Amino acid sequence: MYIKNSVCQTCLVRVICLFQKYLLMEKDPSSFSRTLLQDIQDLGREAVIGLWECLYELQKCHPRPHPNLSAVLDEITHTGEGLVDQILLDELGHSLTPELRDIQEKHKQHLMEMTETLVEHRPPGTTLEPQRFPINERYVNLIVVSTDQFRQRPQNELIQTGVKHEKYLKKTRTRLEHISSNRLFSWNPQSRCVPHAVMIPGP
Repeated sequence: MYIKNSVCQTCLVRVICLFQKYLLMEKDPSSFSRTLLQDIQDLGREAVIGLWECLYELQKCHPRPHPNLSAVLDEITHTGEGLVDQILLDELGHSLTPELRDIQEKHKQHLMEMTETLVEHRPPGTTLEPQRFPINERYVNLIVVSTDQFRQRPQNELIQTGVKHEKYLKKTRTRLEHISSNRLFSWNPQSRCVPHAVMIPGP
């Protein structure tokens, strides 16, 4: 009886510790998701399979599931055994010779220097001077719009509605697919191809 109670107490302490750890990461979704996936992976094969089953149940329970959830499940279904290789490729990139790696780094540095500062020209009919600002001040979270919700209402109409505009954006932002910058040109499970161009609209 003592052993059973001791095991239950140990499990309870572990659950509380995990809950507190996840609670502390609530404001950092990226860190939260990575830690959660790592913890599930550490629990073994059954826990990973249980995670996939939960994701499929989530998709079936919601008539309009989040596009990120649909993309993940679609990618798992269609990529299969090659998914791990694709993830490693996204994380580490292609295997390059030292010479090509050096050229790649120089090219990245050149592109960064060209684009890190943007110029906002004055609107027609005003005397305002052009403004220069770092790109990361206004472009910090890349979003791929994979639904038609933004197309249902003109942007200028949204601007005129003031507070309604903010509420609408907050509501619809949860329905958009978020994608990290290193996956902008990766294979897309929804379009079934590798994109040849990526458009990032301004604010």
